Amino acid sequence: MQQVFPVADGCVSWRVSSLPALFVQGLSVQLSYFYDAFAHNYYVQILLRGMQCGATALILDVGINLLQKELKKKLLLPCLIIFGTFIANYFFQVNIMYLILIDAVIGYLWLQDEKYS
Repeated sequence: MQQVFPVADGCVSWRVSSLPALFVQGLSVQLSYFYDAFAHNYYVQILLRGMQCGATALILDVGINLLQKELKKKLLLPCLIIFGTFIANYFFQVNIMYLILIDAVIGYLWLQDEKYS
């Protein structure tokens, strides 16, 4: 007779899976319940909101410092990349991953000169 172990996300046959795999699957189900309870806790949500504000301020500070350094160098292309990326993301909602890839290609193709270092 085939042994079946019930798990929260379905049933797994003993013949299909091994005991360690069943243990990992059961553990992952328990962790998902813990994560769900943790993420919906009021105090955790307040803490995460505060961390989000801190991360936003940090990213903004890094962006402003980068822009100031590039403006001091008085080079046009890096400043155009910074402004173009901001405009594309903020006004046209272009995915940030596409923007990073485009900026990487621009940097690889046109910013290899010594003056951009």
